[in-house]
Amino acid sequence: MEQIMKHRLSMIGSDSLPTSLQGPLARGNPHPRSFGTYPRLLGMYVRDKKLLTLEEAVRKATGFPASRFKLSDRGQVKEGLLADLVVFDPAAVIDRADFRNSRVASEGIDYVVKNGQIVIKSGKTEGKVLGGSVRIRT
Repeated sequence: MEQIMKHRLSMIGSDSLPTSLQGPLARGNPHPRSFGTYPRLLGMYVRDKKLLTLEEAVRKATGFPASRFKLSDRGQVKEGLLADLVVFDPAAVIDRADFRNSRVASEGIDYVVKNGQIVIKSGKTEGKVLGGSVRIRT
């Protein structure tokens, strides 16, 4: 898996179904990567194993797949694109979910902005985003 991850044409994503730590999507015991795909990438494979640089990992998880799947309004921080952003601490980001306790929030993620709306602030969920979008303006 690590050899494939390092390949210049590999992209990183998750095939997880929608799930949540609370509310109607907080049922069952999903795969641990449902809550930890990207924190594991950034913590284990970037910071700890140094398999990829931070820049390579972010590109493989954002801009590269957005471009490949022709999502022209996502994947970059650029004026006019949809504002999907994550603010994290590279020294602290890590997944905490495992197969026994898969619904565990990751650590080191301070803010998540989805369609221009803050959905995680200071590491805590900020309610719901129900449609709508905000484009990046400079």
